[in-house]
Amino acid sequence: MLPLVYAIYLVLIIIKLHVISSRRSGLTRSAMQKSDNCIWKSRLSLSTKLKLYNVCILPIMLYGSECWALSRADARKVDALDQWCLRRILDIHWYHRVSNCEVRRLTDQPPLTTIIQKRTHAVWSSDQNGRVSKENSDCSSPE
Repeated sequence: MLPLVYAIYLVLIIIKLHVISSRRSGLTRSAMQKSDNCIWKSRLSLSTKLKLYNVCILPIMLYGSECWALSRADARKVDALDQWCLRRILDIHWYHRVSNCEVRRLTDQPPLTTIIQKRTHAVWSSDQNGRVSKENSDCSSPE
């Protein structure tokens, strides 16, 4: 009976994390769309747009990501949202036929899943007995 309780608990955690990451992606997409005409379609330089993206948009998506356990499907959705945002910044449409690698090269941005993995690894570690414990890390230093 006890393994069944743990299995149900794990399923509930996975569902909750999926809902949280879906909510974060919805908020991110909304923020990108609301600032579309005033920032992304403006005459600002690409470097300024990317700085605004890193400062204003990414924190919306990455809030609480230290606790996420992303499945492959969730990771694909997170990276797809990131690609959508970067293509919007570069004003690249689907009919331009630009590859994802080219978008990454033009923006010099790492995929969001690698950022999430670094944040998760930097905050959580396991001790000698296999228990997971939060590290005492300096949160003021940039990634």
